[in-house]
Amino acid sequence: DSYWTSWLEVAFWPELERRMIQESIDHQREDGKIPTTILPTIERNDDIDINEYFNLRLVRYYQWTHDPDFLKSVWPAYKKSVEYLKRTDRDGDGLLEQKSYWADWKDVYGVEGRKAAPHFELLWLAVLKEGQELAQIAGDDKTLAEYKALYEKSYKAINADVGDGGLWTGSFYTSSWFDGRAD
Repeated sequence: DSYWTSWLEVAFWPELERRMIQESIDHQREDGKIPTTILPTIERNDDIDINEYFNLRLVRYYQWTHDPDFLKSVWPAYKKSVEYLKRTDRDGDGLLEQKSYWADWKDVYGVEGRKAAPHFELLWLAVLKEGQELAQIAGDDKTLAEYKALYEKSYKAINADVGDGGLWTGSFYTSSWFDGRAD
């Protein structure tokens, strides 16, 4: 989960950043999930935000370097990661759903039973929005159309009123829980 320092790495040591990105890709599972950590390899049940940060890290690198060879080499991993994330929307409502407390809080107990949270839902929108731009650059019209449709569906779901299953209270975003409550 080195997204937090990757801005510095891409600015000062782009080749190092590229190698670290490739290392993540080398450890990406067949289902598209990126491991929580690589050294040592740690896998969690959800890690929704880990995959989202991975995708945004690829975007950041490309936007900084404008390296078409890089984009070509990572585009399959980006799409594979999005496929993993799509599968976390188990009820098809446009909101990604956590299975355990590992979706974005990592070591914080007390969020078991939470369905959706602003942190990973808004990151999902960023992944889809940036993915549309990358798909356009890559000439992948099918994926561009898919990401556009997913973005529109998820945007509506996230921004729907809490009473209608969304995360918007009228003043701020909130979490939703499988038992129907929102906090």
